[in-house]
Amino acid sequence: YVGELDTTQNTQTETLNYKFLHDRVQQAAYSLIPDDRKQITHLQIGQLLLLDASPSTKEEKLFDIVNHLNIGRYLMIQPSERTELAQLNLNAGGKAKNSTAYAAARGYFKTGIELLQPDCWKTEYELALNLHVAATEASYLNGDFEGMEHLAALVLQQAQTIFDKVKIYEIQIAAQTSQSQILEAIAVGREALSQLGVDLPDATDEAQIGKALQDLKEQLQGREIAGLIDLPVISDPTAIAAMSLLGMLFSPVLLGTPSLMPFLSATMVRLSLQFGNTPASTGGYAIHGMVLCAFLGEVQTGYEFGRLSLLLVERLNVQSMKCFTHALFGGFIQHSQEALRAALLVQKESYTAGMETGDFLQAGYGIQGCAYTSLFAGVDLDRLSAELPAYSAALAQVKQDSSRIYLDMVQQTVQNLRESVNQPHLLIGQFYDETVMLPKHQQDNDLTGIALAYSYKLLLAYYFGNYQAALDHIAQNKSYLMAVSGMTHVPTFHFYAALTYLALLPSQAEPEQAEILDRVASHETILHRWAQNAPMNYQHKVDLVEAEKYRVLGKNYEAGDCYDRAISGAKANEYINEEALANELAAKFYLNWSKEKVAASYMQEAYYCYSHWGAKAKTDDLETRYPELLRSILQQSDPSMTMFGTLATIASPAYSLHSSTRNSSSSSSINTTLDFAAILKASQALSRSIQLEDLLHQLTQIILQNSGCDRCALILPNENQVWEVRAIATPIAT
Repeated sequence: YVGELDTTQNTQTETLNYKFLHDRVQQAAYSLIPDDRKQITHLQIGQLLLLDASPSTKEEKLFDIVNHLNIGRYLMIQPSERTELAQLNLNAGGKAKNSTAYAAARGYFKTGIELLQPDCWKTEYELALNLHVAATEASYLNGDFEGMEHLAALVLQQAQTIFDKVKIYEIQIAAQTSQSQILEAIAVGREALSQLGVDLPDATDEAQIGKALQDLKEQLQGREIAGLIDLPVISDPTAIAAMSLLGMLFSPVLLGTPSLMPFLSATMVRLSLQFGNTPASTGGYAIHGMVLCAFLGEVQTGYEFGRLSLLLVERLNVQSMKCFTHALFGGFIQHSQEALRAALLVQKESYTAGMETGDFLQAGYGIQGCAYTSLFAGVDLDRLSAELPAYSAALAQVKQDSSRIYLDMVQQTVQNLRESVNQPHLLIGQFYDETVMLPKHQQDNDLTGIALAYSYKLLLAYYFGNYQAALDHIAQNKSYLMAVSGMTHVPTFHFYAALTYLALLPSQAEPEQAEILDRVASHETILHRWAQNAPMNYQHKVDLVEAEKYRVLGKNYEAGDCYDRAISGAKANEYINEEALANELAAKFYLNWSKEKVAASYMQEAYYCYSHWGAKAKTDDLETRYPELLRSILQQSDPSMTMFGTLATIASPAYSLHSSTRNSSSSSSINTTLDFAAILKASQALSRSIQLEDLLHQLTQIILQNSGCDRCALILPNENQVWEVRAIATPIAT
């Protein structure tokens, strides 16, 4: 018993509340109720709870009330009672959906539909429409596409206006896109927009697309982009519906007919200018920012539109659009002005927001964007390999096949970099099989999937020296590159394409070399434009292409300078992957110039960088190709060697003069040694010091300086050969 005593105006009342001492007691009591009395008992409890509930407690106890009434619903005879319970199920289902309890939500909506009268579409139209639309969405969120299509067809048949059908069209577009039914999704959108007076042109109608862009440019003349956030809130229902549908079409249009993207974005911005801002305007501004960056080369203006979209999400407080806008900004706009790694946080926020709000489609694209951004930015491959399977499983659970497949491409690329295989440029393994998937991408008209696959294949072919395969992948990818417009795959493609042509140039006949240099110049021009807007991401790539070009032209000193600039730029901006590549190419250059010692220095640094990145397959490749250049760091430790013998081995003249402070658990053949500069410092300390304490201090400080650690300990055997800690050092004291 739990009671409350209330004394007011000389009257004393007591609110009686009871609860079971334990769940098992409640279960025992419930088991004593005869089966033929359970329904009526639940019904009576539900009715009492509903009758006594205030508006606030009714919402709080909604699930309890509805669950009791649902069990006893078969005893309800009066149509008014059944209608009231149907409405309660609609409310409960909405509450469950908002809490991401999608299975429970679908159950409530289904029960609500069962409670409707046979002629509900005539007598209870609004309730019937809302329940069926909600049930359609819940079926999609639960991955029940067959049930979703059945309900969608029923709503489209019974709905009285186009506005009542819009949500169904949006659900169909999302479901078909997630299943890689790209052309079908676009067809649904085109049909729906035509009913709203918006004509979505054919992809080949360049005149209409150009006119839409020109009209918008005139409308924006003299306006501040940031000022568009202050447009009035839209009220026209036709414009609201059209904006919502156009926003849903972004993904299928990008995947299947990217040439329509400028029309899509221009139409959305034009409608916002004409009628005012709506939640869908946030997506429209982000899409237009992507178009300006990717298609029209107006990067600064595109970035401003991207920032506008994020600010408008906050201004309107539309969390349902956070996933979409962040996915677009992080995947297509941000890297054109900011460091590539900065996009990782935005893309993860997109995924989190989408999973919380049920926007699984864009959540999937957000996290696969985070995956390829991590790959290209040089994020540790071991960490990436550990994180990606969980995201792939989550996307599989919500049946987002399209984005999951894109994510699995990255997983397979990472695996090929970490584990040695015979043909690493083939995406065939645990996560992805190109022999199965590339024909499927072709069948589904999934142009983006094809472009992504060949981008990763090109990267792998070049990294592992299969330049002929890389050349084939360049040719295969050219036709599909538009499908990844605005993504970092575009400059990455031009980077590896230029390097591939330069790698093959010396083996070509002289007449063909001029043509190859022209192709290189074309790729380098595009790469240079990217570097002008985001030097932190692309300038070191331009420098490396320049170095390779000087190499083939025989300008050795210019080449050496460019190699060093590329290495320095990649290191400064944390591109460990491209720092490794630049060191490797510099090593090859010096080796061909017969400067073996210099070549060894660069090759060893490349080895350390690849190892630090986690590219075990690549370090294995270097060990096979250049064992002599790597001899000093591939020597296995000999436990019988004395400390001074070890020092002598480490100080071999062939050892790297670079500051090689990195180590990696991914390669067992790397000795944990100091670099040559540290050995020189140590020998100087020995020659100057005769006091043990002073000597230990200097040695430990040298170790700290060259290891990059915060603390170190020196452990030495005493006269009885028992190991003891002789010194502990920090950067401040020993």
